[in-house]
Amino acid sequence: MNFEIPRRLAAGRSTRALVAFVVACALTSVALDLQQGAVVTLRGFKTQGRAENGARWRLQGDSAVIRGTVYELTGVIVDLELEDGRTARITSRACVYHQDSGLVESHDPVRMESGGTTLDGVGFDMLMSDRRLRVRDAVRVEIPSAGVRLDALGPAKAETPRAVPDTPAVKP
Repeated sequence: MNFEIPRRLAAGRSTRALVAFVVACALTSVALDLQQGAVVTLRGFKTQGRAENGARWRLQGDSAVIRGTVYELTGVIVDLELEDGRTARITSRACVYHQDSGLVESHDPVRMESGGTTLDGVGFDMLMSDRRLRVRDAVRVEIPSAGVRLDALGPAKAETPRAVPDTPAVKP
């Protein structure tokens, strides 16, 4: 069964309309049993919550197709509140969230922005419980200027090797 929730209901803008929608489903015997193969499609969704440590997160996207415990998301924007008070924004064209394991994965380009630092790459894995992002390929990081010359960040310059005079071979 395919089932689409109207945009204004999914965005939570109309509680009265959402209640009427759920009642209409109940009266017509339409069950939203996602464990039994129902497919729910959301357009223009937003949600938010708190991690176990109390840090807030917000998720929004263009669409979500929910098949049981697997969520296929497009146009994804995730805002994470980090433990040190900073925030991070992660964006991607598409990803898949596995509710059972808490794994978010994608083969699409990803961008993370936090405190002026930008990370771009292709493909990622994120385990929600660890709140860690692993970018798979083509990683590019841009760090804001720290007032330090770039050559100071590289390896130390090696001294020019001195010529060693030829030494005669020692005969036994």
